[in-house]
Amino acid sequence: MFLANFETLEINNQKYTFRYNTEYKTSENANDTIGLIVMLNPGSAKPNDKKLSKLKPDFTLRKSIELITLAYAQNEIKTPKEYIIHIENLFNYKEPKSELAKDKAKIIFNELMYRSRELTEDDVKKYNFVIFAWGNIENIQNEKIVNKVNYYRKLFPNAIEINQIIVKNEIMNVNYPVHMRRICIDFNVNKKIFFNAIKGKIKENN
Repeated sequence: MFLANFETLEINNQKYTFRYNTEYKTSENANDTIGLIVMLNPGSAKPNDKKLSKLKPDFTLRKSIELITLAYAQNEIKTPKEYIIHIENLFNYKEPKSELAKDKAKIIFNELMYRSRELTEDDVKKYNFVIFAWGNIENIQNEKIVNKVNYYRKLFPNAIEINQIIVKNEIMNVNYPVHMRRICIDFNVNKKIFFNAIKGKIKENN
């Protein structure tokens, strides 16, 4: 099941919905956090209410967990019986279309837009994997996002990121972490690249 906080604010007479503290839990009783995925922004997943609540995952969230399960199998590592995966975003504005979301990131600067978990040293150590998958953000001139990227890169220097995509049957190298949705949508094409990038980078459960 997926859980998250949702809040809606009115800014300049327009309503904006934000999602933060997203996580996947195998059950209500799960308390062993095994990993972190950092994406661009929340997509179309819908809440049940405004509190920390179950939500109906969108394609990217649902497929991301499937990919992690496959990655564990590829690395011949067993997941714990019950576990949690944290999901963070560079910004929290809820919008399924990335380019529209990036436009809003240029004009929304409130605290809720950039709220994220405050990670302690113990939190950092407990992750068996960290995946960066926020896509190309070069056209967003936003100091808060740049600072957040630098924060995560400093905190997790060995994070997994996919820097190749296949376009028209040719491998293209990119200088940013490929967006998780791109990986998920084209997975049958890109799965070899994904598994090569993640090979040997998942730690055994502590």
